[in-house]
Amino acid sequence: MADRDFTVIDTSAIYKKVATNAWDYKEYFKFYSNGTYINVFKKTDFQENDLNIDKNSVWRGRFILTGDKIKIEQFYPNQAPIKKYDRKVLYGQVKGDSIIINWDNGRTKYRYVK
Repeated sequence: MADRDFTVIDTSAIYKKVATNAWDYKEYFKFYSNGTYINVFKKTDFQENDLNIDKNSVWRGRFILTGDKIKIEQFYPNQAPIKKYDRKVLYGQVKGDSIIINWDNGRTKYRYVK
């Protein structure tokens, strides 16, 4: 059963992606204590109204914590004209004020700091 102890993740904070190159876009995660999150991306500066879930640049999903391990589930819209969503499950680890998320089966890792 998934651990519901959210002390390893700060649900009051915004986590910002650490850029890996000069042209990398900005990305933010906000986690909630009910196991949901929102992901804001392609923003120059984070604004409080970016947390509005009706914005086009916001993705929603669920996460599970088991100790310091995090599992994130998200659905991405497919390219037009196909009207369906593709499921993506990401795995990572919470380390202090950082979350490291594995993309592409662990070949690419991104770090998010609060």
